[in-house]
Amino acid sequence: MEKLDSKPIIIEFNGLPGSGKTTIARELKKQLDALGYKTTFSYFRRKIHRYWFTVVFNPQYWELVLSVSKFSKTIQRHNSFLKYLYAANYIRKYNDFNNQTEKNVLIIGQGFLQALISLSHQDRLLVSEQLDAVLRISGMDNLRMIVVNCNIKESVADSRITCRPKNGCRVESMGEDERMLTLRVQRENLDVLRKKIIETCPRVTCLDIDTTDSVQNCADEIMRCVKEII
Repeated sequence: MEKLDSKPIIIEFNGLPGSGKTTIARELKKQLDALGYKTTFSYFRRKIHRYWFTVVFNPQYWELVLSVSKFSKTIQRHNSFLKYLYAANYIRKYNDFNNQTEKNVLIIGQGFLQALISLSHQDRLLVSEQLDAVLRISGMDNLRMIVVNCNIKESVADSRITCRPKNGCRVESMGEDERMLTLRVQRENLDVLRKKIIETCPRVTCLDIDTTDSVQNCADEIMRCVKEII
């Protein structure tokens, strides 16, 4: 098989619970490994001094934390400061990973964008200046990044959630009516967020895949997208 070049690539999956993010990501990893890439589902720079330098002494990082905090207040959610740090830490990780020169791929099943959706939870995402600010300050547009949106109907997601073993997802403990409402709002929020990414971060590649198709076909579609951006 043909080899890809040596620049790192970040692939973040978004979608409803039960949309197949993890399953497709695992199949994608097999294909990337076959091309000679070193793929990982997590990334941490183990040098402590490097971590403290990129976080504690990085004004852009704290600017992002502040913008995420304002974004959360815009949608009237009262989340803890730790949740703002959780979302912003993904961007810290992405930028650190992007500075490598090795032929690596970072695959994230639920990363920065999914964290923003989680902050909104059952509230509808407002198209506001705060959302624009979060995406702009994040620096996503400077990353070699593919955002994969796993499309699925709420009814299909609900069926998969109720049939699979529980994995700690908070919608699993909800009653049917509340669960369906949450899934519907999250799907609408993902649509809003994806449109804002296309508008605010034009260099980020956004890919929609139909996860009712086979896992193999979904992974093949993502691989075609990877080869187009190298």
